[in-house]
Amino acid sequence: MWTPSSRYSDGNYYGLGVGVQVAGEKRWNTVFRIDFHRKGIYGFKNNRLDSVSFGFGFSFF
Repeated sequence: MWTPSSRYSDGNYYGLGVGVQVAGEKRWNTVFRIDFHRKGIYGFKNNRLDSVSFGFGFSFF
């Protein structure tokens, strides 16, 4: 996933993510993902905020 945007109110927004789906029993599958976000926000160091998020979930089909 790559998400650039120039419509963010304080500047640019960039998002980059990767994930994997692990096959489970029957219809239950586990999903793991990691995302990086960079947002242009005035007042932060270098006028941007960087963040990393981790997630897991389930899909039912």
